[in-house]
Amino acid sequence: MPTANEIAANQAAMMNLEIFKVVPTGKEGHSRGTCESCGLYLWREGSYRVPGLKGLFCSLVCIECGIADK
Repeated sequence: MPTANEIAANQAAMMNLEIFKVVPTGKEGHSRGTCESCGLYLWREGSYRVPGLKGLFCSLVCIECGIADK
């Protein structure tokens, strides 16, 4: 069961989702690294960066998992 502080931190992180940034794609044939949550390589689809979370994410589902892990 999460504590009150963990719940408040998750709610604050979720409010930050309103300002997440899309990171443009890299060079053709080169990945931008891997998703911080699922580990898939980030190719031409681009990725997401969320203030307060480390790394890049490939989808909103992975962002939610990153928030839950925080």
